[in-house]
Amino acid sequence: MVTFNKEEQGRIIVAKIPELDDKTLLILQAGNVNSGSFDDFNTICKKANKFGAWVHIDGAFGLWAAASEKMNHLTKGFELGDSWSVDAHKTLNAPYDNGIILCRHKDVLVNAMHMTGSYIIYNDNRDGMLYTAEMSRRARAIDLWACLKGLGKNGVSELVEELHGKANIFLIC
Repeated sequence: MVTFNKEEQGRIIVAKIPELDDKTLLILQAGNVNSGSFDDFNTICKKANKFGAWVHIDGAFGLWAAASEKMNHLTKGFELGDSWSVDAHKTLNAPYDNGIILCRHKDVLVNAMHMTGSYIIYNDNRDGMLYTAEMSRRARAIDLWACLKGLGKNGVSELVEELHGKANIFLIC
């Protein structure tokens, strides 16, 4: 595993990224847990895509900034990644076990979650069992859906902006 320098806010220093290839995994962050800083997704993802490197964006709480017109500039280029993780409980106050993994490559996600057994019967439609870590898990997506439905895009945007404003107050204190 190769690591490289980060600046004082925790962002990756783009000029110090080592040589990339199709065996490279870059993990970028949307909202450093200590500083709130975002990596330069646009520049880093374009470079990674050029060499076939995989880019995962840890957006635990920061990726929700994409919902805010005032803050979505922080997420510019995030769509160029390969996979993303987001926690609904950290920003939306959804139940704690509402983590979200998104992946551009359906086959990779299905292979990572796939389970086999002679007793397993698949259907021809999108089988939810192929997209979760456990086949017996309750339907957590319903809690997330209810949060998003209740808040709506404007509610998520307002929540993100309010949390950002409060974080800035604590920085000043």
